[in-house]
Amino acid sequence: MLLARDSVLTYGSERSTQLETDRLADSSRLLADLPEPKWGMLFILPTSLLIGFFYSPWEGDRWVMEWIGYSLLLYAIPAWVGAILSYGYLRLMGATAYFYRFALIALVMLVIVGIMLVLGTALITLDLVTFPEWYLFSYSATAMVLHLFHLMTATRRWVLALPATVAQPLLGMLPFIYLYYNEFDTGDVQFRPIVLMVIFLGTFIGVGHMAMHFGTRPMSDNYGTNGTDVFRAFLEHWIQGGDAGRDELEGFFRTFSEPAFAKAEVIAFREKSGGPPIATVVVPSLHPGPWGELGGSDMPRKFARAFKGEHGEVFTFHGASDHDLNPVDLQEFKKLSDHMKGALEGLDKWSDKASPLIRVDDGISAIAQAFNGAVMAAQTSAPSPTDDVDGAAGHVIDLEMEKAGASPGTFIDCHNCLLPGAGHVPFGTPKARRIQEQIGEATRRAIEAESSGYRVGVGHVPNEGGFNSMGPTGVQALVVEVGDQTMAWILADGNNMERHLRERIRDSVIEKVDEAELLTTDNHIVNVSVGGFNPVGLEDDHEVIVAVCNEAVNKALANMKEAESAAVRDEVGDVMVWGKGNTIRLSTSINAAVAMSKATLIAAMLIAFMVGMITMWFA
Repeated sequence: MLLARDSVLTYGSERSTQLETDRLADSSRLLADLPEPKWGMLFILPTSLLIGFFYSPWEGDRWVMEWIGYSLLLYAIPAWVGAILSYGYLRLMGATAYFYRFALIALVMLVIVGIMLVLGTALITLDLVTFPEWYLFSYSATAMVLHLFHLMTATRRWVLALPATVAQPLLGMLPFIYLYYNEFDTGDVQFRPIVLMVIFLGTFIGVGHMAMHFGTRPMSDNYGTNGTDVFRAFLEHWIQGGDAGRDELEGFFRTFSEPAFAKAEVIAFREKSGGPPIATVVVPSLHPGPWGELGGSDMPRKFARAFKGEHGEVFTFHGASDHDLNPVDLQEFKKLSDHMKGALEGLDKWSDKASPLIRVDDGISAIAQAFNGAVMAAQTSAPSPTDDVDGAAGHVIDLEMEKAGASPGTFIDCHNCLLPGAGHVPFGTPKARRIQEQIGEATRRAIEAESSGYRVGVGHVPNEGGFNSMGPTGVQALVVEVGDQTMAWILADGNNMERHLRERIRDSVIEKVDEAELLTTDNHIVNVSVGGFNPVGLEDDHEVIVAVCNEAVNKALANMKEAESAAVRDEVGDVMVWGKGNTIRLSTSINAAVAMSKATLIAAMLIAFMVGMITMWFA
């Protein structure tokens, strides 16, 4: 008996592995796109003039010149020179350094100095501290932030980072000591302010190091790795892409990886007269994650490159998989792709038998189309949002398809409607059972409807940088004409789709074809964005996306050919993947590290404040 429709539509929003994955990506909110170095260096000047206007010793008839001079000497020049010296020194020492970061952090340190001076106004007014003492304390506070910044972004060796850590604070404090404590006298600097400066700097650097130690404990305890190394590599790959940080991160993934049995169903189409394939549909059991270009991310382009253009247009559909099935690196992905190349070369049972698309729609929309016994079947819950169908549920669906007569059964997750935190579809849930039943029914009907003779057309509009919510493969269309029905399989290279965009595209395409379905590749290359959450359409004009999808379909319709197909299921063992539950484990560790870091940072600031007040009191 089919399960109740309402139970299917309401299930899945309460618990979600994707929610844990979103929490991982939420750390990227700290990684907003940074401005070019010139902007950081430029804004140092007005910030310095603002601070100098309130907190510099200018007076008399030449107050404007003195205000500008003190602002430059005490605030702007330390920031400019500190950024340049820190960047140059760390680059010379072989650390990871980018000047735009140093320009921005120098500006941020100025803002912190200004805030500290404002906060100290009440203490100075109450004669609890003097202005010179609080000035030294304020500048020293930046050393804690700089220390953490260099350890997190440049190098784990704190001794190596120390000169860069103290550069801007010293450049700001030494001229101040000279001016305030000697009243422009060229004699020796008094000993007392030097002692205060050393105590303040040592305190803030020490408590910052303590905060770093305790904040990274959850990662080191759970994975035996230094949390700052992982974050540094993550930051590099997130900002730079490509191979930046790849070795470190994929090496980290291997520390908790597990072997898995990977497979892929392949349906190749060629002209009926023979020749090489004009299109190859690939549905792997590996997941195209975790993000950027790591592991299985950007899987459509990786498959296309692996096949070297010898198998026509490669459509990499999203199979039943979630982050548990992320391959840990390119080497593990190649185990499957290299094996598949051999299987493709061995295809020999070509046939022109096909069925029209069969759709079974009852809360969940299941579609199936048969090609000489091989069946492409897919499901969507749109407009009800949902995320990945997991591997175990997909395996059972494959068995259901084979029970219905498919050889092989190729299950595709349309992955085309998402809201933040939407539930995935795990094995054993009512929704998974409902999908299994409807896919099975659609498969049986598709096999029964097979007949000889059909046409296929392929259209492709690559993404050349115009879409932020799509990967480089862009939009592909596979149009199949069987009898009097024309079906368009439209594949967008992205990670799910904004709610209702699927319906909008489908409605426009239906004017050209009889049936259509929108699918996404689940390519996690698009999740390298602030916040991580980036379904197709979130950052792009929906009208333009609709137009591009129609363009891909038009190209396919203009290139229809009499076709035949052959299919195979290829399997390979011992592919190292993230493994069961490790997404949640990693998310939990990161959340614990963030919580621990917040607590230790607050404790560090309180300790530094107490030590500073005691020192100033006795001084």
